[in-house]
Amino acid sequence: AWSMLKHSISCRTGHPSANRTADASEANPGLRPGVQQASMQSPVNGDWLDRVQRDGGFDRVKVQNVRLLGRVTAVLLSLAFYMATITQTTTTYILQGELMQEPVNRSDGYKIPASMFAGFDALTILGAVPLLYGIIYPVWSTLDFSFQLNHLRKIGMGMLISLISLLAAFLVEFHRRECNHHIVLDPLTLQNTTIAEMSILFQIPQYMLAGLAEVMVIISALEFAYFFSPKPMKGFCIGMAYAVSGVGGLLSSLIVTITNSIDTSLYYRPNASDTGHVHVFYVILIGCVSVGLVLFYFAARNFRSLH
Repeated sequence: AWSMLKHSISCRTGHPSANRTADASEANPGLRPGVQQASMQSPVNGDWLDRVQRDGGFDRVKVQNVRLLGRVTAVLLSLAFYMATITQTTTTYILQGELMQEPVNRSDGYKIPASMFAGFDALTILGAVPLLYGIIYPVWSTLDFSFQLNHLRKIGMGMLISLISLLAAFLVEFHRRECNHHIVLDPLTLQNTTIAEMSILFQIPQYMLAGLAEVMVIISALEFAYFFSPKPMKGFCIGMAYAVSGVGGLLSSLIVTITNSIDTSLYYRPNASDTGHVHVFYVILIGCVSVGLVLFYFAARNFRSLH
């Protein structure tokens, strides 16, 4: 790919190799001017890789592999904004649950950690994998539907489900802030904490939707990276899919840092359950996923044009 890029740059800057076609046509006086002009100015698809293949003498299979690698990379990189939101199940969602009321009031003062409700995300993943890949996907493929669930469509549907999960968290947060609040003693920190009189069970739908989205996006992205990447670059593309997940985590931290620097009321603070505007933070997350969905749409459309 690097050799092809250097050759394309040399052609644009007037390198002697750029005139290889013209020199060949001058050496063959029987070549008609119209054919000469078409061969120099009208490549097969018109992009720089086609010019490299024609003028640089690169193998057609290698050129197609580079083109395919670029489009697979674009699809995977477009998932970074989504990856920034799946980390909310182990961060923001838990902080939200710590400011909500437990479903059962225990007389011994034991407090169920809000992080335990994140287990609904894991339980959904454990249940959705056999359900989708063992029943729904195989049955859907046997039906004569024009809308087939390929890898790109599964990813897009998963990102839409992630949007619904964030919307559910936004509604929970908006209602939690409007509820009555009272002060309780946290047995873990031995500090007074202001919590809302709203059951933490309202968080279950957002956890389950987030788990379903992970199954549809992450597994489909790994399958996409393996099946559609060039054969010599399969390991690289799968590694890139995992790297994008790490980039999403960094992007999530960056979003929190920026919002806190702008206004500390946009994120959860201790003993501030009834103040702040954390619901605005969920709007920012929804906007990030929406941007990622738009980028994914164009990257997927560009990839499908190759196939």
